[in-house]
Amino acid sequence: MLIDYPDVVNETWVVKAVSSRASGGGLSTSTVQQVCTPQDIIAAQEEAAAVQAVDQVVDYAVNIVRATRQHSAISLGAGTRGAISLVRIAKSYALLEGRGYITPADVKRAVLPVLRHRVQLAPEIAISGQTVDDMLTSLLKTIEAPRV
Repeated sequence: MLIDYPDVVNETWVVKAVSSRASGGGLSTSTVQQVCTPQDIIAAQEEAAAVQAVDQVVDYAVNIVRATRQHSAISLGAGTRGAISLVRIAKSYALLEGRGYITPADVKRAVLPVLRHRVQLAPEIAISGQTVDDMLTSLLKTIEAPRV
């Protein structure tokens, strides 16, 4: 999912609504319909955490993240939390597909949504018109996925 910035009217409305309250954000939740309980969320998190991740696939996620820190076109690479998030989201994808284990494909699928906001392109690359998504997609092609 890629969420863009709001237009000026909506952004101004949000700033006024939130900044006029001492706490709580000031945004109404009265029209929000509850679809699950906090316990449901905890149970889903625990179920996803139980999905198996073999060492080779975890190593693959770590190698991807480390490559963002070593690439000359990237001035700020992802950290360890990026690798943790890659594995966690890969586990969630596997769970949603009914599997009890993650694959390199799950990790690849998670790369853009997990890492795009965690890396910063070198200025000369950014002004050339390349995007973070372009760079991450290109980077993925240089890292061999394990055969599991």
